[in-house]
Amino acid sequence: MTQDEELEALTSIQKTLEGVDDDEAQKRIVAYLVSRYGTAEAVQRRGALRRDVAEQEFEFADVADLYHAAQPQTEAEKALVVGYWFQVCEKQGGFDGQTVNTALKHLGEGVSNITAAMSALADRKPALAMQVKKKGTTRQARKQYRLTKPGIEAVERMVAGKHVDEEQTS
Repeated sequence: MTQDEELEALTSIQKTLEGVDDDEAQKRIVAYLVSRYGTAEAVQRRGALRRDVAEQEFEFADVADLYHAAQPQTEAEKALVVGYWFQVCEKQGGFDGQTVNTALKHLGEGVSNITAAMSALADRKPALAMQVKKKGTTRQARKQYRLTKPGIEAVERMVAGKHVDEEQTS
């Protein structure tokens, strides 16, 4: 963003806030912007992390190498990392939950409920994964998933040493 674009954005925000007569409403708007975009320091840290991750080239011999590098902590993170393997490393358009959990079981890390783990990723803001298809009509039907751009970036941050839940608190 150029300085002119930044000044234009700030002017727009200022004019919008001046149009709101209620001081408390102005405070809520500013609080929302800070919660949504973070403080200047947090934005700078995220920008530095994005540059660090973008400059790294990740290459893994197999899913076990990726899993070891990412060190997922939760069942959702485990599913996220293995989903990344199939979608990004194996260049598949997406993946199904059973395939992810089978790979996790081969690693000795199977999750208790793969659908719940994938739903946890989809329910985050921003969503880290999304369900794109369901094969069958029953509740147990095989579901197809795809990681979102934030989901892919989350795995890359994990490999760089920063976990998903830590990122949410920055």
